[in-house]
Amino acid sequence: MSVTTNTMTSDLNNSDQSKEIADLIIEQAYLSNLPEADKNYVRENLALQITRRLGLIIMENLNEEGRLEYSQLLENSLIPDQEKLQELLDKYIPDYAEKVKVGLDEFIKEAVASLTK
Repeated sequence: MSVTTNTMTSDLNNSDQSKEIADLIIEQAYLSNLPEADKNYVRENLALQITRRLGLIIMENLNEEGRLEYSQLLENSLIPDQEKLQELLDKYIPDYAEKVKVGLDEFIKEAVASLTK
């Protein structure tokens, strides 16, 4: 299952990227023929799950100091300043892009399997 998840940035609010991955899942789960309203519902749900998965990837790979900085970033807004977030990721998770690719590839496989049951 080849996916372009390596283009996923630290932008947890990048709905275009999340929706692109959601569309890929919809296609691979053979749901492209759903009525548009149903497809939009599935797409939005998947995009939300993708955003959550990205947050989990970050939390799982931060040490205690990094988690503290991350929680401070989220203190005032659920959508952190992207420049500050990128600095944090570069500092604490230098291989973040690879971890995202692996994590999202796994998510895609799980989602497709779940949707095709």
